[in-house]
Amino acid sequence: MILIIGSGHDRTIVHTVRAAKHARVPYLFVDIVRFLREGQYSWDFGERCGCLGYDGLVVELPDPQISGIYLRLVDISAIVPAQEQRAVRTRMRALTEMLRNVDAVVVNRPGLDMSNWAKA
Repeated sequence: MILIIGSGHDRTIVHTVRAAKHARVPYLFVDIVRFLREGQYSWDFGERCGCLGYDGLVVELPDPQISGIYLRLVDISAIVPAQEQRAVRTRMRALTEMLRNVDAVVVNRPGLDMSNWAKA
């Protein structure tokens, strides 16, 4: 199974999900906007494991059923109401650190090549 993390408004993510469906590749989609606004997470840096989720969805990392993670980060902290900005930034830092440190194949791993952030 592939874990796809991104926004449902991102054309690249929409295309990736459609391609996975068409090819009958098992996948799990995590809506990054929902995670950043209302998600929960935990991470153990020593063990390099934890979980993230929202609204009943829980994703354990690493998970032997997840063969890879496709990630398209989007920072929404500037467009949410002021009272949400701190929590959104905290979740973004947590997600970034989790995906930077998880023992799994991560496409667009945070910190390796930030040039992808400039794409529209």
